[in-house]
Amino acid sequence: MRGRCLNLSQIPNRFFQRSVIPTFIRLSIEPKTIMMIELWFESEEDAEKAADELSEFGRPTLGKRVDTRFSIYKFLEANYEEAVKELEEMSEELDLEDEENPIEHLKKALTITRSLLEDGNYKKIAEAPDKIKAENILYKTVNELESYRELKERVNQHIRKLAEKTEESDEEERKLTADPEVSEEASDDLARYSLAMEFLINPVLSIVKKHASEENPLESFERNVHLDVTPISDRFDDLKQRIDLEARMTYTVKLGIEHVLRMEDVIQRLRDAKFLNPAEEVLYRFLTLHLIASEVLSSVRGKKKTPYEEFVRGVKDRINTSIRELGEESDALPYTTGEAVRWIVQKLKRVGLVRKKGNKISEV
Repeated sequence: MRGRCLNLSQIPNRFFQRSVIPTFIRLSIEPKTIMMIELWFESEEDAEKAADELSEFGRPTLGKRVDTRFSIYKFLEANYEEAVKELEEMSEELDLEDEENPIEHLKKALTITRSLLEDGNYKKIAEAPDKIKAENILYKTVNELESYRELKERVNQHIRKLAEKTEESDEEERKLTADPEVSEEASDDLARYSLAMEFLINPVLSIVKKHASEENPLESFERNVHLDVTPISDRFDDLKQRIDLEARMTYTVKLGIEHVLRMEDVIQRLRDAKFLNPAEEVLYRFLTLHLIASEVLSSVRGKKKTPYEEFVRGVKDRINTSIRELGEESDALPYTTGEAVRWIVQKLKRVGLVRKKGNKISEV
C-alpha cells in the first residue's frame, strides 16, 4: 500500500485499560455501517472536556442521545417447600458436584435466606447502602459463606496481578493481540466465584430485598420465594416474567475526518477520557477510517482529473490486497468496499483535501 502505513504495535495497550483482553473481529465495512467516530459520555461536562481536548485537530460536534434498554427476568414463584422439592429433583438430573451445580447453589440460597429471615439477621443486609456492602455483610453474617468471602479475596488478587501484567506489557509495547497469561488456579477461582455470585449470593440478596419490606418477611418468603432463575429459565415451566425498562441520556462527541487523519495524536488525548464506548471498538473504527483515508490521499497525489470510479476501484483493491498479504495479522484490520472509499472521499472533499468534480477526482 502506498502512503503512510499504520504500525499497530506502536499504539500502546494502555488505550485498552478498561478492557483487559481486547478482541478484534474481521469485519467487512458495509455501506449501512459507515459512520464517523462518535464517543458517548455519561455527563455533559465530560463530553465538553473531551471536545475541548480534541479541538486542536478540528472542532468535534456535541450532541445528545437517549438510550433505551430492557432486561427480561424470570422467577420461580412457588412456596418454600415446593420450590426446594423442584430444585432437588432438577439437581439430581444434572449429576454435578455441588460447587459446580447451579441448582444446588439456588437451593442453598433458599435455605440461607430462610435462616436470615427467621433470626432477623436480614435487616442489616436489607439496609446496606449498596450491593457490595450488602454482600460483605452477608459473608460476615452467614458462617457457611466464609469460603466464598475467601474466594472473592483470591479473585481480587488474581485481577490485581492480571492488571499488573497488562501494565508491564504496555511498557514493553507488545502487540495489541498479545493476551496476558492467566493461571489455571486463577481461571478456576474466577469460574467458581462467577457461578456462586450468579446462583447463590445474588439470589439471597435479591430475595432479602424483595421480602424485607413486608409486614412479615418470613411468612411472605415461605408463601412465595420469588427466586430469580433467569440464566437457566429453560429448565423450568410456568415462570413469572418481569421486564425492566431503562432510559438513559448520554452525551455525544462526534469526530471529523481531521481527527481520523491525526489518529495517533487524538488517541493520546483520549487516554484519560471517560467515554462509555468499548475502547477496542473506538480504536477499530479509527483503524478502519484511517486506513482508507490515508490510501485515498496517497493515491490522489499528483492526479489531475482521474476517472472517479477507476480511482475508487484502485484504492479498494490496494487496501484489500495489502490486508490479504498480512496473513494472520490481517485479523485486526477490515476489508473495505467501494462505497466506503466513496464516503471517505466525500469527507475529505468537504475539508478541502481532495477535489472532485463530476466523474473526475484531482489533487488539491
